[in-house]
Amino acid sequence: MVAPVLLECLTQAASQDPVRLQAAEEQLKAWKTQPNYYRALADVVRASQVDPVVRTLAIIQIKNGIDRYWRRSTAPGMIPASDQQYIRETLLGILGHEPLAPLLTRQATRLLALVARKDFSLVWPDVVEQLLALYQGIPEALAGNPDAVVAVRLQTMDAVARTIKNISSKSLGRDRIKFEQVATATLPALVDIYEGALAAAPSTLGQSAAPTSWSLALFAVKGIRRLVVHGISAKTSPAPAVETFLAKLVPHMRQLYALYRAAPDTPDSALVYRLLRVDYKLLLDLHQHHPDRFLQSDWSLAALEFAWEIISELGPRIPRVSTPDDAEALPTELIIQTLTLFQRVVDNPQLTVRSRAYDSAQDGATRPDDRLVATRVLTEPFVAHFAETLLHQYLILTPLDLQRWTDEPETWFEEERNEQSDVSIRARARSVFVGLVARFRTWLLPILQRRLNASLEGGDAVKANTVSTDVQATDAFYASVGIAVYELGNAIDFDRWLTTRLLPETQTPGPYACVLRWRIAWLIGQLSETQLARETRVEVYAALARLTGPDQHLLVRLSGAATLRAWLDNLEFYPHDFTPYLEPILQHLGHLLEGLEEPAAQKEVVRCLAIVAERMESAVAPAATAFVHLLYSLWDRCQETLLRNEIVVALVHLVISLGPLSVELHRVLLPILQRSIDPAVPDHDLLQVDAFDLWMVTLRQAPLLTPAMLEALPLALAHNHYEDEVAVQQLDVYLQVALFDPTALVQTHGAAIFRFLSQFISPDLERTLPLLCALLHVVFQRVDPTIFAPMLLDSGLLTSLVNYVLDTDGIRPNQVMISGVLSRLFIHAPEFVLAQLPVETPAPSLDTALESSLAPTLTTYITRWIDIYDGAYDARARKLEILAMVTVFRSCRPDAVQQLPAFAALWSSFLSEFHENVDGYVPAYYKDTNPPDSELRYASDCDAFTGRWSKLIDDDITLRVSTAAAIRDALGHAEGVFNGGPAEFQAWLRSTVDPTILDELLHLVFNTAPAT
Repeated sequence: MVAPVLLECLTQAASQDPVRLQAAEEQLKAWKTQPNYYRALADVVRASQVDPVVRTLAIIQIKNGIDRYWRRSTAPGMIPASDQQYIRETLLGILGHEPLAPLLTRQATRLLALVARKDFSLVWPDVVEQLLALYQGIPEALAGNPDAVVAVRLQTMDAVARTIKNISSKSLGRDRIKFEQVATATLPALVDIYEGALAAAPSTLGQSAAPTSWSLALFAVKGIRRLVVHGISAKTSPAPAVETFLAKLVPHMRQLYALYRAAPDTPDSALVYRLLRVDYKLLLDLHQHHPDRFLQSDWSLAALEFAWEIISELGPRIPRVSTPDDAEALPTELIIQTLTLFQRVVDNPQLTVRSRAYDSAQDGATRPDDRLVATRVLTEPFVAHFAETLLHQYLILTPLDLQRWTDEPETWFEEERNEQSDVSIRARARSVFVGLVARFRTWLLPILQRRLNASLEGGDAVKANTVSTDVQATDAFYASVGIAVYELGNAIDFDRWLTTRLLPETQTPGPYACVLRWRIAWLIGQLSETQLARETRVEVYAALARLTGPDQHLLVRLSGAATLRAWLDNLEFYPHDFTPYLEPILQHLGHLLEGLEEPAAQKEVVRCLAIVAERMESAVAPAATAFVHLLYSLWDRCQETLLRNEIVVALVHLVISLGPLSVELHRVLLPILQRSIDPAVPDHDLLQVDAFDLWMVTLRQAPLLTPAMLEALPLALAHNHYEDEVAVQQLDVYLQVALFDPTALVQTHGAAIFRFLSQFISPDLERTLPLLCALLHVVFQRVDPTIFAPMLLDSGLLTSLVNYVLDTDGIRPNQVMISGVLSRLFIHAPEFVLAQLPVETPAPSLDTALESSLAPTLTTYITRWIDIYDGAYDARARKLEILAMVTVFRSCRPDAVQQLPAFAALWSSFLSEFHENVDGYVPAYYKDTNPPDSELRYASDCDAFTGRWSKLIDDDITLRVSTAAAIRDALGHAEGVFNGGPAEFQAWLRSTVDPTILDELLHLVFNTAPAT
């Protein structure tokens, strides 16, 4: 019985009134976890007198709850097993006993398939058998209504197809075994339904009974396809019903194709076409999942023969496609499927774990055995004929292409470059042609060579530029060479072909010359990776300078730019060879950008400019002014965010190539940084990443810090990002400026930067830590402590650093890096640091320390410091820690002096491992002196930044001070201030430090023999 409250709520939810709809949806959401809610929804679905829209909404509500509440569990809110059974019975009842509205049918079949997948195979193993029983039985209530019987059977068969599709994708072992059993049991019944529907279909389209027959056959073959492909075990022979069906499949396809071809414009033709495509999907799936059985069966030969008939019949229509109606009339999907079938047979791909024949493959076999197809179908005459067919009919530019080539050049250019073989006949034909050349190279190479030799004779060049059919043929031939260029290898003299035919042909006049120039430009791009003489490459640069000129067709210029990009991004490129053409090509590309309207086409040209800037290196300097003016003017007037990013990337490459000379560009780059990084600018979140890259590259390459770069620094301070990539880029910018003038940086922006850095001191420091530590090392090494000390306290950065080291749950390698920063601070500002670690203050817990402005005691810190010392693997980092410990001991504070036993052990161990000379030098100290790894994608080992970093390293105290001398000095200072004089100090030393360690340390420090 339908609950009135629920029915009323569903009715309100199905209304178009937003207020009533929202209130009803909130009520339904509140009922989701209530007991018996889904059972009540099933009652609404069962009630035939209820509005179909309301019943459909009830099904949708059930479907929305299944993923979350359909469990074999007694947890609160779960749909109980009894209600699940009731829902299953409801779905079977309405589908098998009542003709439903189309929308209700679609939702009911989808819900039943979803439930079947959830419950197969433990709870509902016989769902397919139950649906077939419903199909074969006629409800008594519908006995006198044949139309209702037909409708019920159609919706039941629809449910069968959807259910088989869902359960066929289950991968657990028991589910696979059960599905194979279901396939064996139900396949004969589905085959009978399919063949019966085809037999009952009329011999011509357009008759009244046709839609029912075709729909029934379509649903049946959808289920058969899944049963045959996924229900056949790869380790056993298929059931006789399978072989019988597959033997009849191609004759059925011929029958369907004959009907479709006879009346392609009738209302029923769409159903027949869909049915034919599903049959072809079955063939393609069989080759993918059962390649051995496909390739070794006689019916596969019939399938390939039928596919070839379709290719041969429809091929002549393709070159005559001149209007969109002509293109729409072509069975594009069917042609692509036939070509795909041949492509897979020709490629004969390796067996993979996704193939169901993988487990049953013979030992050592990597490819299926295709000798039957190779000897009966893929013969030399057929392969040659197939290649010629593709060349003259499928790879050709149609009249419609030529029309769009003129009317919509930019759109056509992007579609041609990005077309996918799943939706484009020409793209799929290219793939097939490449496969043919790769496998049958010895057969097809002579054919291509003859065509090339004829081309070298030159007889048809002028004719091809004046006759449309000839230009189509020449274009197709050039396309075939271009797509198979890697397979042709060195078998063709491309040097001669380029210099004697292709390049001169770019200057041949004629009404269709622009088409061939476009294709030649594309073909030259395909030849960029081949072995060519250096002189030939220079001739190509000259040709590309002509092809990008303003007197050429827009598509020729676009193709020339794309080809130029390919030729410059090549190992055989030499900047000196390209220098004479640099400025003319820049002018041509600038004119091209002014005439383009589509951002996608503009991006292609900008990428070409980026490659020019990158590959020319310092030779781009004479044209730098024109380069920057071109890119900046485009950046200033364009509104497309992604295009602006591409322009910034091109500027990055230009700055890198110019090196120190890029300092002249700083004033021009400043507006780009301001309008990309400023948080107040719209879309700054999309622009700032590349803009920061430009900023960092500019700073890295600059020989000095210009006012323009200083003027830009507040842009980085305006950001408060602590987790994303921009935060890492900000740290890199601060580091670059600090290497120029750290004192000025701290004096003007130190407080803000330290507050910014204090936010990073958290457990997750993986990306930011190297740059953060590098920045603090520079500041502590180069800046007077009296300048940064107050800021370090006010920002809380010092407390954060100390507490991070003291965290016993922290990440040890990260704590070692922070400890190194504090060691640097101990060395360069010992009085300031020690003053913040008083003796009197008891060591607080970590939580207290994070909340308090007071730092822990020196004893607490030294204990943790010594504990993590072994984590410093780098020699120079270890020496920095040792020198810091020496500095702390030299302060002669009682809590520092008490740590001498531990200090002495570490000092002795270090001096034993690294034998310094009198200047404190060991080659190992220079082992890891590279700059920190930033997130910059354009770093270089020879830019100005690397030089500044090297100078910083050379001035480091670890490379200028002898460790032994520092320890001698600290011990001497302690001896001088010790109460009681030197004798008492010596006695105290012997009583405090382990004698063995002390003797070894004294030997290493004073170069005296240990006492016996």
